[in-house]
Amino acid sequence: ALSSVFAPLGTLMVKSGIRKEEIVEADLRNVTPEETAGLIGSRHGGILFTYHDLNGIVNGHRVRLNPEEVSDGGKYMQKGGTLLTAYFLKSSIPAIFNPKKRIYIVEGEKGVLALISALKVQGMWDEHCAVIAIPGCWNYKEKEIDALAGALAEIPWTDRDVCFLPDSDFFVNRKVHIAGKSLMRLLCKEGSTVHLVDLRIDDNTEDKVGCDDFLARSGLSSLLERCSKPLMTFSYR
Repeated sequence: ALSSVFAPLGTLMVKSGIRKEEIVEADLRNVTPEETAGLIGSRHGGILFTYHDLNGIVNGHRVRLNPEEVSDGGKYMQKGGTLLTAYFLKSSIPAIFNPKKRIYIVEGEKGVLALISALKVQGMWDEHCAVIAIPGCWNYKEKEIDALAGALAEIPWTDRDVCFLPDSDFFVNRKVHIAGKSLMRLLCKEGSTVHLVDLRIDDNTEDKVGCDDFLARSGLSSLLERCSKPLMTFSYR
């Protein structure tokens, strides 16, 4: 029921510019500590993001914690031992497998839902429909293995046009920067051409800006303009 979606954290989704349609398709919902105990093995309330493999089968969950439960451990939790490398809507799977479709890679689940919502509102979904997120700056690979992992390893990257839209702290946080550069290198190694898109607004390096934040402040046309004029383009070809 939609009533459970539009509780406090559901409202946060709406503030990110995410339409009801995408909220429903993504099956976003608020969960209680009792529910998360069964899903991720930890008793924390929050909003539930459901992950799928590229066959459309559920393969895990992440929970964005309620504000009062956020600690130094971070805003998100997932079940220990699970490998969640890519978040996407099931309706995006055909485009993900179509090498002629550009893939937009953002950080965090909200960025996927906000960008898809904005594209659909403007009637551009058929043109720009491969949108995925990495759930954290290093969560595209397994530790100690220098290769894409999970769903990312199954995507056809050869001759693929990729726009990488990291959160703005990519430019000021050394660890995040190293992780992002490693991801771009691995994508190029797989045969992609990767365009690095700068989401900083007015050169503000203090305020972290993600894809959903940028869309809310500057709009889709500004985002697509930045994608058409990337900061840098990388390719091994």
